[in-house]
Amino acid sequence: MKIKKITYTILIGCFLLLNTGCEQWLEVLPENKVLRDEFWQSKQDVEGMLASAYDAFRATEEAIIVHGELRAGALTDGGAIKADAGRIDKFDILPTNSWSSWARYYKAIGYANIIYKMAPVAEKNDPIFYEPEMKSYQAEALFIRALCYFYLVRTWEEVPLITEPYETDKQEFSIAKSSADEVLDQIEADLKIAIGSAKLKFDKLSYTKGRATQWAAKSLLADVYLWRDKYDLAKQLCTDIIQNSGITLTPPEGWFSIYNPGNSVESIFEIQHTTYNKQEGPLYTLFKKDRIYGVSDEFDTYSWNVYNEVTDVRKYGAHYKTTLYKYWGARKMMELEVDPPERSGNARDVNFPIYRIADLYLILAEAQTELNDFEGAKSTLDELRTARGIENKVNVSSDRISLEDFILEERVREFVGEGKEWFDLLRIAKRNNFERKQKLINMALQAVTAKDLPIMRSRLQNPKSYYLPISIGELKNNRKLVQNPYYEDVTEI
Repeated sequence: MKIKKITYTILIGCFLLLNTGCEQWLEVLPENKVLRDEFWQSKQDVEGMLASAYDAFRATEEAIIVHGELRAGALTDGGAIKADAGRIDKFDILPTNSWSSWARYYKAIGYANIIYKMAPVAEKNDPIFYEPEMKSYQAEALFIRALCYFYLVRTWEEVPLITEPYETDKQEFSIAKSSADEVLDQIEADLKIAIGSAKLKFDKLSYTKGRATQWAAKSLLADVYLWRDKYDLAKQLCTDIIQNSGITLTPPEGWFSIYNPGNSVESIFEIQHTTYNKQEGPLYTLFKKDRIYGVSDEFDTYSWNVYNEVTDVRKYGAHYKTTLYKYWGARKMMELEVDPPERSGNARDVNFPIYRIADLYLILAEAQTELNDFEGAKSTLDELRTARGIENKVNVSSDRISLEDFILEERVREFVGEGKEWFDLLRIAKRNNFERKQKLINMALQAVTAKDLPIMRSRLQNPKSYYLPISIGELKNNRKLVQNPYYEDVTEI
């Protein structure tokens, strides 16, 4: 059995590499033999593979920050940024950049595909593994797959859509890209199935916040609907979650619990970390120990010198000067005293929030804005801002552009360092055939030096430059792939 399990793991690895070079490994398997009976004998086999899927998704944390935020303006070089991430930050992006690889996401997708297909086999073989629980595991796999594909489509736009596991050496390893709409259609379909089978909660808090529940699947689907301009559907889901989930915004005095210790009352889904079982996280190192990423001078100046809501807990709790504090386990209050104590130098247990109820308030406000319900959007924003200690009501013109801009500012105050701002800018910019492209350009150019400004402005005129190139390695290994249009002239194979 152990040898068979190892062989199956090698098979998984072959899929993850999307590399025809794996064929030499596949030759050791019996021709056309699917390893179901040998591996999928019990509920525990499914649970083990599901744990591997979550572990694979856990490894995407820094990629989410780099892909989802680094180009937007608020987050930048903290003083020790690595070369390839620095090039992403400056839009100096080539297919040879290590962050142009999508392997991290596809690794998690690979596990999810296997779980979804093989879990029914384990259910059939295990007399105490019942269908409702098996389907809940499938729902978790579909959530992981949908979430990874949502990151992929926002980062590369068009990507290979793979929904079946690789089981034999007869299957095709080279797969062409699917359109963004095809991928998004699959995401929606997966999430609708997941919502019908996922659990509402688990018996442990860390599972409820760290595994896919119905509320996590609904939150992701609401985000997808907003991305696709399906505002009525986004509004309906957000309203459902806010009114019926029992998940609430933290009061001002509890805001820091979102990050220390995490799994707060407003958490919906976050990547879990502990200081044991090899589940330590990178955020403490990225934002404190090595100072790889930090807050830009422009965002810091705006936050402290322009933004005048002095009672906003995020103003003093999230960052000071160019240092992001919320992942340290410390907060800088107005008097600049550290409270509570920061994490020790060897503590790596800070979780990474993916969705919390604040997301749903801001998705709802944006959907209401696009539906011309401007007063409704302001009311929704006021609810969130009250929970952040702000007494003043939203004071902005009742028109779409003004409220879009206000929501973008509110989102960066809420989510700085959580891998969202670039995706937020891109979502706003791409509407109505890139009607608001200039908004993205202006934000992206904030931290650009005067010397680089002309060439950067020229690059950003082409919306295809907002997506990353396919890595040179993927193009060599998969001859059905075609480089993303903006990068065709700089690709060498």
